[in-house]
Amino acid sequence: MARVSICIPTYNGSQYLEACLDSVLTQTYEDIEILIIDDRSTDNTIDIVKHYAALDQRIRLIENEHNLGLVNNWLKCIEHATGLWIKFLFQDDLMTANCISRLVASGEENDCPIVFCQRELIVEAHSNSDVLEFLRGLPSWESAFANLTLLTPEKVCATAIDYPALNILGEPTSVLLRRDCFDRFGSFNPSLKQRCDYEYWIRVGSHTGIALVAEKLASFRLHSDSTTSKNHANKQYITELGDYLLLLHEYAYADAFSALRLLACKQTPAIDFIGKLEQYADWVCKDLHAKERAGLLNSQEILSEITTSLSAYPRLTKLIRTKNRLLPITLWINRHLLWRFQ
Repeated sequence: MARVSICIPTYNGSQYLEACLDSVLTQTYEDIEILIIDDRSTDNTIDIVKHYAALDQRIRLIENEHNLGLVNNWLKCIEHATGLWIKFLFQDDLMTANCISRLVASGEENDCPIVFCQRELIVEAHSNSDVLEFLRGLPSWESAFANLTLLTPEKVCATAIDYPALNILGEPTSVLLRRDCFDRFGSFNPSLKQRCDYEYWIRVGSHTGIALVAEKLASFRLHSDSTTSKNHANKQYITELGDYLLLLHEYAYADAFSALRLLACKQTPAIDFIGKLEQYADWVCKDLHAKERAGLLNSQEILSEITTSLSAYPRLTKLIRTKNRLLPITLWINRHLLWRFQ
């Protein structure tokens, strides 16, 4: 049994997969298994993997019987990984040769089950310019964490409060996770389309702290076919609305975020996540109705899609439907009061 499982979930990744695997096979840390789970690729991804597997017996390929989708394929990687540590690497990303050794050393030295390194951004031609601008506009690692090598659980909570919904820690390619994280805190939430990794970092780190390696040991590739770009290009609006609603819901009610709520109550002024959730749900409904009046979209269709995707959270879907149902009445009252006092 290898000490580190490098998990590579693949789907039609042939364009960059060879470079990705080359970066894995040059690791100075050799006690690894390389687990590749393919989600029904239709290009030559499988041929590439089989070629590399013939060269290195540490590579193990699993082909899904049917397409699971991004997050569910991550979950299957966790299920089949055997290592004490789990390192995700996406098919279009890279690691430096000392990435695994530096992350494992930090995790063991700090006795911390989640470790992050800094990462380079590789920008391919025709990348989504809006996504690129967003990523480059995130607060820098240095400005957020200075020279820290370990974030305490309270500091992780403070980071979530100071940078709401901004993943300044990094993508899965930048992280090493000890297997017991998934036993203690569950796994990634597939109901989150874009922020599933960020939510998990805060969920775990608010209990355990997070170790930091201030070296650029991984590279995150941005291109027109990347998941990040697709999530912005395809139904970006719905993804953003649904993810932030669910994130606020979890901050407000989930047991896993009790430490975050406690710190929020100590802020000046105190932060009430239940109140913020209700305010945001109200804004979502108003914004959708305003865009419908402008002829930009069908508000009921989008709200239906959001509530369907969040059907596992009845308290949240009830809140959205209630806000949507009461909005015409509220607008009528506001217009009536405005007319009376003119």
